[in-house]
This record gives sequence, structure tokens and C-alpha cells, in this order.
Amino acid sequence: MIYKITLENRTTELNKLITELEQLSKIVNLSAKCLLNINLAIEELVLNIINYGYQDDANHIISIEFYIQDNLLEIIIIDDGIPFNPLLAKVPNTNLTIEEREIGGLGIYFVKQTMQDLSYFRKNGLNIFSMKINL
Repeated sequence: MIYKITLENRTTELNKLITELEQLSKIVNLSAKCLLNINLAIEELVLNIINYGYQDDANHIISIEFYIQDNLLEIIIIDDGIPFNPLLAKVPNTNLTIEEREIGGLGIYFVKQTMQDLSYFRKNGLNIFSMKINL
């Protein structure tokens, strides 16, 4: 692991996420485009966890771990929320007009389009979602 970000399940933590990703960018020397894609993907997934992953008002920890191997950055997001596999999310019909589309789904669709080798599993009460991006 080269870097780890730990967030609480509050939307105010998104500012911390942005700051931490900027630090990671300096360590790994990410391009602006790569950083933007990583930021948008992680923010989408973390926001979904915060908004829909917990059935109580207690504090929960969301961990984001970063690994580099063979010019790929692997990002693993771990949370103790309700089971949710983003890979099973309904694919939005992007051919429909905005008025015809169902609300939601575009964020996870973006993650699927910009990231590689997506995987999900649940172990010991934790959601573990992994994705990779070329550096």
C-alpha cells in the first residue's frame, strides 16, 4: 500500500477526500486527467456509501487504499455499510432525453466507463470494492 485515506460517513468529509487525493497526486505524479477521473469515481462511490449505506446515525469509517503495480493504480474502498455491489447497478439509457431518464445511475456508469478491472465482494461484514486506472 502506498497511501490510505480514512473518512467518516459524513458529506463534510468530501473536502478531506479532495485534499488527500491532491497529496496522493504529488506522491504518484498523476496527470490532471487521471486525478480528475480518480476523484470523480471515488467521490461518487463514497457519496453513495454515505447517503445509502447506513441504516443508523452512528459514525462509520470508510477506508480507501491505494496500490501501484505495473503502471496501474489500484483503489480499494472498504466500508461496513449494507451490502451493495455497484457492478450490479442498472445501466442507464443514455440515449433518452433528460426528461425521459430515471434519476440516478450516471455516477456508477461513469465509474464503469473510466476505471478498469472492477470487482466487488463482501467479507466479514465489509463491502470491498476494487478498481484500477492506468497511470
